[in-house]
Amino acid sequence: MMKNWIGRLGISLALSICGFACKGGAGKQEIPLTGSQTYLLQSSGKMKVYPSASTDGAGSQPLQKLQVKRKNDGEAAKTPGCWACTDCICNGAECACTECTSC
Repeated sequence: MMKNWIGRLGISLALSICGFACKGGAGKQEIPLTGSQTYLLQSSGKMKVYPSASTDGAGSQPLQKLQVKRKNDGEAAKTPGCWACTDCICNGAECACTECTSC
């Protein structure tokens, strides 16, 4: 009987810890975009977001929604609205990535 109670306590504790940890970092945050930002996605899953369809972003596609697990937005950003992202999956004008760093 005592062994059964300890087993249940262990399972309950494990579920509580998993629930707390999963809620903490599993969600994605949205990166605010302007209406003119575009993206180029490579087959490796790396993506570059451009402030607009400029010469640097030739052949890029419109981007309307960008979600990311980790956003690194440093003060050393060279170009506002420019992002370099990894492990991205895009469905039309919406993309989800693992990590994005400002350019």
